[in-house]
Amino acid sequence: MCFSSEASFIAAGSLVPAGAWALRVCQARQRPDLLPLALCPWLFALQQALEGLVWLGLDAPPPQAFAHPAAVGFLFFAHGFWPAWMPWCALRAAQTRRPQLLPLLRFCCALGVLMGLWLWLPLLLDSSRVLPAIAGGSINYQARLLGDGLLSHELGVSSYALVVLAPLLLCGWRRLAWYALALLVTVVLSWIVATQAFTSVWCFMAALLALLIPWVAAEPLGSPSPDPATAGAA
Repeated sequence: MCFSSEASFIAAGSLVPAGAWALRVCQARQRPDLLPLALCPWLFALQQALEGLVWLGLDAPPPQAFAHPAAVGFLFFAHGFWPAWMPWCALRAAQTRRPQLLPLLRFCCALGVLMGLWLWLPLLLDSSRVLPAIAGGSINYQARLLGDGLLSHELGVSSYALVVLAPLLLCGWRRLAWYALALLVTVVLSWIVATQAFTSVWCFMAALLALLIPWVAAEPLGSPSPDPATAGAA
């Protein structure tokens, strides 16, 4: 797949009004439980803007120094932020639908925070662990993680997807479950088409899916709550 600074900046610009729309929907429908989710388009916009800077820095002759801190900032979202934020979004959303699952979702939040610290903190403390490079029309961040050599890449990606997506499937909102399943599809597609640049490609696809969040926030309050065991078949 071929991406560019233009693609990243266009995605970022498109997500700004989507975030404003999602927040307006939450305000109009008095849905404070979905406010963390409604902020996701703006957060993805910031992440894509950082990747746009990475592209600009790497494409310049010679490559510019600002590409490296921008890459570390991008990976803050990819490795550190989303594993903690998505379970938090699910925890807030479940308060009105599945209060009996709040202890489990709090555990998922704690697990996400620990995963985020495990993945990103070493990159913050030693930025030489990140060596971004353009490969096959995408960015390979070549981040050396603490789990390298202990876990296979496949197991690492699967664990990450489980921590990020399972809470969204459990929280009891049908549209949020569909959104989580769509994210799961992008995980699989990104792995198939760009294994080496998985982080960049998946984050771009996930950012585009954040355009659906205003639709998720507008789910009718009386819609039936899906069973977590059958959410995918709903």
